[in-house]
Amino acid sequence: MYGLILSHEEARLVLYDHSGTMISSGINIHSDAATFVRLISALGSRKFSLAGFDESIFYSTSGARYMKSIDEQGQLTLYELLELVHNNRDQVTGPACSCWIGRPVGGVDKVAIKEYWRSSGSDTDEITFLLKAKKVEGFVAVVAIEHGVNRELSTFRQRSSNRVLRRYIDGFHPFDNRFFTRVIMKASGEKVHRFKDGLQLLCALKDAVQG
Repeated sequence: MYGLILSHEEARLVLYDHSGTMISSGINIHSDAATFVRLISALGSRKFSLAGFDESIFYSTSGARYMKSIDEQGQLTLYELLELVHNNRDQVTGPACSCWIGRPVGGVDKVAIKEYWRSSGSDTDEITFLLKAKKVEGFVAVVAIEHGVNRELSTFRQRSSNRVLRRYIDGFHPFDNRFFTRVIMKASGEKVHRFKDGLQLLCALKDAVQG
C-alpha cells in the first residue's frame, strides 16, 4: 500500500507492506513539481493496483463481492464471496491472513478461501501438508492453490525504486520477503462459534481425529 506524507515544502512517498515500511527522502514540491504531480497522478489513478490494492477482489454494480482465482483444473474462474470469516485487521506486518466463505459463480458447493503472505524462511508450510493429505478420507479437500507467481514483496519494493523514484528511495534494509498464497478448499462445515455447546465441539473433534 502506498501513501504520501505532505508538508508545505516537501513530500515523502511511503510504502507499507507485510514486511515493514519504506519511506523516501524528501521531494521538494516546488523545485521538483513534475515529480510531485506524477506521484499525485499515480496515487489517484483509477487503476487501483498502482496504489497497492488487490484487483482480483472486486464489487459488482449490485453490491456483491467477487474474487478472480483458479479452479481445480487451473482455469481462471470467478467466486462469489459470501462471508469474511477471519481478517487480521490490527496488523500491518506479518502474514495478514484472511479467510472467506465463497461459491463458484454458477456452482452450488461452497468453498473456504484462505489467503496470506508466507515467509520466505519457511522450510515447510501449510501447502506441503495439504497436498500430501489431499486424498485422505475425512481431511479437508484442496480445490486449488495460488502462490508465489509474480506476487512477492520484493517485486513490489523493486518496482517502487525504479526510474524516477530511484534517487528518492532510501537504501534497502534487510527485510523478510513474503510470498502471496491463496488456498481454496471445499467448505467442510459450520464455524466453531456456531456449535450449541461444548459437547458438539468435542464430538466434531473426535470425528475429525477418527477421519
